[in-house]
Amino acid sequence: MKSSEFTNKLLSKSTRKKLRKQIDNWKHSIAAGEFQIVLNAYLNNREENLYKVKFDQSWIYKTILDKKLKDKLEKCENIVYIGCGLYPYSLLDMFKRYPNIKYHGVEISEKRAILARLIVEETPAKGSITIYTSDGGKFDYSFLGDEDMAFISVDVAQSEVISQIVKTSGAQIFTCAPYKSSYLNGMFT
Repeated sequence: MKSSEFTNKLLSKSTRKKLRKQIDNWKHSIAAGEFQIVLNAYLNNREENLYKVKFDQSWIYKTILDKKLKDKLEKCENIVYIGCGLYPYSLLDMFKRYPNIKYHGVEISEKRAILARLIVEETPAKGSITIYTSDGGKFDYSFLGDEDMAFISVDVAQSEVISQIVKTSGAQIFTCAPYKSSYLNGMFT
């Protein structure tokens, strides 16, 4: 039994609807917060601040540390972040730490992807981070090799994305910090 089937049996239709609404509200508030950071940087002519990422926003790097993957970065040529959002701070952080790796952000929202591209173009990561507008469950990951890594944002529906990565590449797949349990816990506390 898939976890979604199990969840559907445990939760009433009404509860599932409320949970979906809560998740949508959470995603909207995250996007609004990211947009406000970007807007303030541009309004105050402080675009360089967008390249200064706090450790508590370094989701890919935190995942690498949590899962003890640092040694794997020596052979890694590409890192993909599915659900990179309009402010791809985690990709920018990784570029600062490991500039020899090629970075790819996948964002389903065209508007968010456009903003993410504009931000990347204003940083030293220009030319090293590529942002794609695509559904992660339909994206072609065939350019990824066995040593490459795909990180899936906690707020992305993962089963289709994982299936597509497995079907089109040999990349290693990771759910990105802050992980599902803390993500759900944060919504209700």
